[in-house]
Amino acid sequence: MAGRRSPVTEIREILRRLQLGERARRIARDLEVSRNTVAHYRVWAARHAVLEGGALPDPATLAGLLERGAERVAIVGADTPHVPGAVYSAALELLDRVDVVLGPATDGGYYLVAAKAARPELFLGVPMGTDAVLEVTLRRAAACRLRVGLLPPLRDLDRIEDLQAALDAGELAASPRTLAVATELVAGRMPA
Repeated sequence: MAGRRSPVTEIREILRRLQLGERARRIARDLEVSRNTVAHYRVWAARHAVLEGGALPDPATLAGLLERGAERVAIVGADTPHVPGAVYSAALELLDRVDVVLGPATDGGYYLVAAKAARPELFLGVPMGTDAVLEVTLRRAAACRLRVGLLPPLRDLDRIEDLQAALDAGELAASPRTLAVATELVAGRMPA
């Protein structure tokens, strides 16, 4: 990685340039990363919907991806960059048995939504940003007679206190780039 870029900035730039259709060799050369790194993010981007801004869930995003031919979609908020890859796989596998998968966040919301059909009725008007988000969504799913699968809870990283708690609990250890950025932010420094 070029010394002047933070890991988050590097990942965003790789994903942006991949979205523009640039060749991996050129991205790797320009950003001073390995072609394997670029290939990793190409595969990751093909498997997962990348959302900007953390607006989760976005029924239009789910519906749009499903309408473009995806058989199953899992979206995750920008405030949970430390979701382990195995959680995505588990969510998609659960869709063999349920209609919707939710990854509960420890603050009463959720960090992941997976579905194989658009379900805007589950999300429209839900009081996002409150501790009732998951509860309201589960009640709506029950009213619609939808089967819901739940993943293990995960802390989302909305505030500096969340970062500190995640660091203290060792929750970011498997995500070295997120760990590095979180450490810098908690120390009061903006990542380079």
